[in-house]
Amino acid sequence: MNSGSIDVLKLSGDDIYFETILPEAAAKAGAFSHGELKHDPATGGYLGKFNARMVSSGSNPGASCDVVMMIELTLVTPERVEA
Repeated sequence: MNSGSIDVLKLSGDDIYFETILPEAAAKAGAFSHGELKHDPATGGYLGKFNARMVSSGSNPGASCDVVMMIELTLVTPERVEA
């Protein structure tokens, strides 16, 4: 599955930090999407938390919803990231 989003990944030791590049208007309205994962030696993958804020531009402009959820990356290579 392809999300079509553009993400910036930063690897630091056993940690991965990521941020989704959002359209300028969404970012100015307060939207964000980022996360932090740690290597899990038991599975060989990475486990962590995804944080996001979605901001409405429709019938209720400025309304927002915060989202926090656990995520797992099962494969991380220089060419590919799979969840």
